[in-house]
Amino acid sequence: LGFSADLILYLYDYCISRGKKSNAYIEKVGLSWAGDGISSVADAKAAITAYNENYTTVMKAFGLNRTPVPAELNYLQHWFDELGFSADLVAEACNRTMLSINKPDFKYTDRILLSWYDQQVKTLSDLQRYDKGHAAKSSAARSPQFSPSGSFNRFSQRKYSEDDYVSIEQRMLNKKQG
Repeated sequence: LGFSADLILYLYDYCISRGKKSNAYIEKVGLSWAGDGISSVADAKAAITAYNENYTTVMKAFGLNRTPVPAELNYLQHWFDELGFSADLVAEACNRTMLSINKPDFKYTDRILLSWYDQQVKTLSDLQRYDKGHAAKSSAARSPQFSPSGSFNRFSQRKYSEDDYVSIEQRMLNKKQG
């Protein structure tokens, strides 16, 4: 991989500090770093910091105080690396997930982010424009006035006056007494 001795030592330190001592894991991290163009200890530290900040942001947005499990890591890598979303946008999608279904759900958040990706939402200002357009389409799609469709509402409704209510109440009281 062409790593310097310092970078190899840092690679080992990093992996062991995470409790991973297997050669296969260390090799996988090294290959990942090489694929990301990491060639110095400073590059590795910057990549680790960005990795931890992004993932921590998501886990906090979901109210989870733990490291992501492998299935969750797949979603996180997809959102940040493949789709290229910023931590702010992913956190907003997580917040909307929590507000909608009241629980952390990576699949639900993934659907939100994929819809934003399809609409080319890349920043929070893009999201604001998208939300305004979405709200306008939703209000235009709604019918202008309520039209009940059930058979219960297909007859003309009775209209009672205050005197009618007093009369009905009096008849019910008379019936109850005798």
